[in-house]
Amino acid sequence: MEIKITQDILDFAEKANSSHCMIAEAIRVKNPQLGYISVDLATIRYTNRKTRLRYTYLTPRSVQNRIVQFDQGICQEPFSFNLHTHKPAFVTKMGRGSGAEHKRKAMRAAKKKQQSSAKSPKSSAKSPTTKPAIKGHHNKGYTGVSPIVVGGVTPPRSASPGLTRAFGLKDLSL
Repeated sequence: MEIKITQDILDFAEKANSSHCMIAEAIRVKNPQLGYISVDLATIRYTNRKTRLRYTYLTPRSVQNRIVQFDQGICQEPFSFNLHTHKPAFVTKMGRGSGAEHKRKAMRAAKKKQQSSAKSPKSSAKSPTTKPAIKGHHNKGYTGVSPIVVGGVTPPRSASPGLTRAFGLKDLSL
């Protein structure tokens, strides 16, 4: 998919904001059905609202340079680049059927089991506050939300959460 960053997009985009940078805005203009767009030095991520799949791509080196310059306030000229959508690094399912739905089902089953055991004379050795594990998960006792991997291998992401794009590269100049 060819991503075109026009002057209008450059004027509208926000510095150091991974959801509203020039690349994210250009992707949003190109494909309105894509949502939850996030761009940083390592990855470009978005969710296709129709298929409910989350795609993760490696950020091309030329685009990395442009992002750093843009965030440093260096004026940019309109440009374009190709995002190789046929080869994502990572794809996950979103919404119903994802780890969140499995967690809800497990919690409902545990609550139902607790209620039935409270009515019966036998008492369970487990604490009533113990969270149930998600069946089939490799980490016994895991109760968090876990995405279902469809394909690819995810690249490393920044340890800092949120929309702020702070690279620790303030002295980086290209």
